[in-house]
Amino acid sequence: MFQVENTRLCDAPIGRVWRVVTDFDNYAEWHPAFSLVGAAEMGAKLKLSFRAAPGPLPTLNTEARVTRLQRPNEIGWQIGMRGLLQIEHGFDLAKSGRGTRIRHWMRCRGLLSRIAAKALLGKAESNLGVVNASLTAFLRRATTIARYAPARGRSR
Repeated sequence: MFQVENTRLCDAPIGRVWRVVTDFDNYAEWHPAFSLVGAAEMGAKLKLSFRAAPGPLPTLNTEARVTRLQRPNEIGWQIGMRGLLQIEHGFDLAKSGRGTRIRHWMRCRGLLSRIAAKALLGKAESNLGVVNASLTAFLRRATTIARYAPARGRSR
């Protein structure tokens, strides 16, 4: 087993960050490598598509399952086969001043994770940093404000 993580501070309020990281149907707008489709509900099945860097590798399509959910602080999902390779991936959010501390993490378990740990570890850490940079850049764009800002002055 191995685990990697990347932490970044973001000026956006935690509620807005939460809405973006749990809006699976719009992940492709900001995530550089994959898209998700499905509901951010505990145990929900998600369709995950992984787009490798430009090159000869095809897009990988698989099913994920939401394994962690604690609003508005933690979301995680898992793919893989028990014993062979299981990858759990997610975000932990915490208020930090007027913004949010985003901890993006990935855990790998199973036989293949032990075999490939050295080869994957550095690349996985780097990828988490790229994703966090992409997420914070997306949150800074004005176009995200309308979709992810809380409704004001509207009755529910």
